[in-house]
Amino acid sequence: MTARPGPRRTAVPPGAAGASAGAEAARTRRSAWAALVLLVGGLSLGVVLALVGGPWQVLAILHLGALAIWFLVWRRSWRDLLRSAGPRSPWLLFAVGASLCALSAVAHHPIDNPGAVLAPVTPTGLLSALAMALGVGVLMNAVPEEFSLRRCLLEPLRAQFGGGFALWTTALAFVVMHLPTWISSHATVSTYAAEVPEKLLFGLVAAWSVLRLDSLAFALGMHVGGNFTGVLLDCLSREETLTGWSRFTAPSVIAMVTETLVTAAAVWFLGRPSSTSASHR
Repeated sequence: MTARPGPRRTAVPPGAAGASAGAEAARTRRSAWAALVLLVGGLSLGVVLALVGGPWQVLAILHLGALAIWFLVWRRSWRDLLRSAGPRSPWLLFAVGASLCALSAVAHHPIDNPGAVLAPVTPTGLLSALAMALGVGVLMNAVPEEFSLRRCLLEPLRAQFGGGFALWTTALAFVVMHLPTWISSHATVSTYAAEVPEKLLFGLVAAWSVLRLDSLAFALGMHVGGNFTGVLLDCLSREETLTGWSRFTAPSVIAMVTETLVTAAAVWFLGRPSSTSASHR
């Protein structure tokens, strides 16, 4: 029986691999610096506009800029955007992150709003509250913020400058991203004292989860679970009994530290090698 010739392999020129690697390194460098310019420029513009009473909501274009860097400058695909390469299921990571922060939001609500009273629940009111929680809490805030900060911008920063730089840069950006809202709401010093460390710790844990778990799922779950539950509880409460932003009190500090420790412990635990992967070593 005559053997069939195998497929011909095209010889790769000696310099082709090096040229490809050089082009990739150049794209990564451009993407990382573009991410820094976008963060510094976009967030500074938002803060300045809030201070002068301008339309700081234009800060939303930061999300479009982050996508432009991801697709056009770094030339990554939709598959890369949704990638979850860690050993754990992304659905498990999302569920754990969402559950922990949803419980934290339930604990935070009576602390931030000591006199809050739930309004009579009607089918129309419940549907309206669910729509507000999904639309404002999740689709307008949690999802674009996570994909922008902790995927489109964190990854090129991580590739160019290292994980530690990317972690702290995106965590600080997460705090500054909320400054226009607090400024325009005339937040008190007590509110800043409570909200700034809370957002910073949240950003640090969320970014660390991306680095340790090699997946956006846990961070996305944290943000979705906390926002959805918090907005839902606000919408189901009588508006006149809500006090607005958090204030710096002993219970709020305890709740903040507890959430940080529990979510960080979950990230550490989920980041351990699974028994299946360990058995194959």
